[in-house]
Amino acid sequence: MRNRLSLGLALGLVVLLRSLSLAADTKVGGEIYAFYSSDLTQNGHGKGYNKFDLDRAYITLNSKLSDAVSVRITGDVANMDGSTREVYLKYAYLDWKIDQFVPYSSIRFGLQQTGWIDYMNKVWGRRYAAKTLMDEYKALSSADYGVSYIIKFPKGYGHGSVQVLQGAGYKGSEENRYKDLSAFVFFRPLMQVSDLAASMVGGYYYKGFSDKPDITSDNRKDRAAALASIAYGGIFRISGEYFMSWDKANPGEKEDLKQDGISVFSQVNFPKAKSPFLRKMALVGRYDIYDKDKDIKDNEKEYLIAGVEWEIVEGFNIMPNFQMEKVKNKESERRFVFNAGFSF
Repeated sequence: MRNRLSLGLALGLVVLLRSLSLAADTKVGGEIYAFYSSDLTQNGHGKGYNKFDLDRAYITLNSKLSDAVSVRITGDVANMDGSTREVYLKYAYLDWKIDQFVPYSSIRFGLQQTGWIDYMNKVWGRRYAAKTLMDEYKALSSADYGVSYIIKFPKGYGHGSVQVLQGAGYKGSEENRYKDLSAFVFFRPLMQVSDLAASMVGGYYYKGFSDKPDITSDNRKDRAAALASIAYGGIFRISGEYFMSWDKANPGEKEDLKQDGISVFSQVNFPKAKSPFLRKMALVGRYDIYDKDKDIKDNEKEYLIAGVEWEIVEGFNIMPNFQMEKVKNKESERRFVFNAGFSF
C-alpha cells in the first residue's frame, strides 16, 4: 500500500510540475545528494563494507503568481529504511510580500521550512555531505505545517521570523490541540566592512509541546540555539552552533529530558590562486559533540568530518572526506566518503 501511495504521489507530482511549468514565471529545479562510502573499521557494517547510494533527491517548482505572491512545491525522494524509497512532499507553501502594509515583510503559509535549520544549511553550505546539528540529531524537524511572518532587514543586514507550527513535522500528523511557537534572527553586524561583511550571529527559541495525544501543557518540547560565524574576504569562515533542548514527551512524566550539542565547522578557500583548480577548491572541517541525555554521564557522541571540496561547474560539487563517529568509552567508527551534490 505504501509503495502504491508513493508511486501515485510521484506521478501526480510529475504531472503537476509539467502542467505548471508551462505557466509564466514558473521554474523547475532540483537537487541530488549522492555518495560512495567505505568503512575503515570493524564497527558498524565491518571493515571493507562499501556502497553507492543517494541520500536525497529533491524536485522543486517555484511559480511567481504576481509581484507579491509566489508558490513553492518540493517533492522529496528519501532512503527511509535502507532498502526502499519513499516520495513525499517536503514543502508546499505560498509566500505573500506585504511591503505595502509592513516594510520588508512577508507572510508564508503551508508546509514550510523550520527557519533555523533552513538557514543553518546555508551557513554550513554542504547539506549534500551532512545535515546540520539540530537536523542530524533530530532535535527539530526541518519542515512543518504552519504560518510565518518573515522580515528582511534593509541593506542585507539579515533577517528574522516568527512561526506558528503544527509541531509534529512534515512526516507527522496532529495528535493534540497545542501549537508550537518559534522565533529566530540572523544578523550581520559588519556589513560596512567589506572583508567581514559575511560574518554573522544568530539566535533561536522554540516553545513547543509533545506530539503525543492526551498531553497537558506540562509536556513541553522546548529548544534554544545560537550561532556565531566569522568570515574574512572569501578566504575563510569559521562557525559555531550550539543548541539545548528540554522534553517532557509523555503524560505523567515529571523530569525533563535535557540534551545539548555543539558544532564547529570551517572552510578555507583560495580565491586569489593562479590555478583555476585551486580557486574552485575548499578545505573543509567539522566537529560535533552531542549529549543525548544530560543526566547520564559518559554518553556523549562525537562526529568529525575532514575533506576537500571542489566546484566542478556551477551546480556540481564533490567532496572526498574522512568521517569519524564515536560514543564515549566505545570504539570509533571511521569511513571514507565521496559526496557529490548536483543542483539544477
